[in-house]
Amino acid sequence: MIKSQVLLTASISVIFGIMIGVLGEAWVWMQTTSEFTRLGAVAKSEANIETKVELLEHLRSGRYNDAAKMLEELLDKDLTRAAESARVGIQFSPDTLKALETERKARTISGYEPVNSTVGGEIQDVFRLVPKSKMAWHGTTITPQNNQ
Repeated sequence: MIKSQVLLTASISVIFGIMIGVLGEAWVWMQTTSEFTRLGAVAKSEANIETKVELLEHLRSGRYNDAAKMLEELLDKDLTRAAESARVGIQFSPDTLKALETERKARTISGYEPVNSTVGGEIQDVFRLVPKSKMAWHGTTITPQNNQ
């Protein structure tokens, strides 16, 4: 009888200990995840500020080609992330599809190609998602200028 009581008490203690351990680990994990999320948001915000200030400086000083190049490179990064999202099944809104169509046509007219061929391939992948018909062209006429 005493053996069975000791065994029952030990079993309950082990189960209770495991539950407390799991709950403690979950709490630590949640704290760590929220801290990483916060730090990531701060770092992204800082990078965006620095990038936009640099872009504005190009525009303010009349270096329009530098500003355009910088915007193209930033858009390349966004388009690459969009291609990754599309691969996992993310659906884009009609406004985003329209913007992609506008950019695809603009790049066809301007002849812009990313320096990195891998990035160029991923961008072409995301452009393939856009139906070529039913999308109206509302872009601005592109006229290259050498204002440096």
